[in-house]
Amino acid sequence: MRNDFMMAINQVCHERQLPVDIVLEAVEVALASAYKRNFGANQSVTAQIDSKSGEPLIFIEKIVVEKVENDKREIPLKQARVINPKAEIGDMVSVESTPSNFGRIAAQTAKQVILQRIREAERDALYNSYAEREGEIVSGTVHKVASHQVTLSLGKAE
Repeated sequence: MRNDFMMAINQVCHERQLPVDIVLEAVEVALASAYKRNFGANQSVTAQIDSKSGEPLIFIEKIVVEKVENDKREIPLKQARVINPKAEIGDMVSVESTPSNFGRIAAQTAKQVILQRIREAERDALYNSYAEREGEIVSGTVHKVASHQVTLSLGKAE
């Protein structure tokens, strides 16, 4: 299934002519948002996707303390040193915290965020392709003429 996930991301990149890293970033932001919405809004969350396996991973930033009072935000020094041997009290440590049922929940919650980010990336890519051609004469088809506006079709742009 994880390879299907990466195949879907690669297909979106190919169809919409977007770089893989832009789409992966959009998916990671969406996954972090989905985690916050479903598992804890007051945590510092980041998501990463293994580009080879497609495995989504959630990391929570926790403060290293001597005695834990809030286990959602704090981690004991002994446990922090397993993750980072140089950890000291007061440091921040990223703790992997991916729930077992996260894939299904994340897919439902992240869909809108992913689509929005992909549309933004498409718009930016389209703008950049025409911004480079500023001052050039281009040919297009007139679609609509309004009082002070003319709508042209320039291939992908309108």
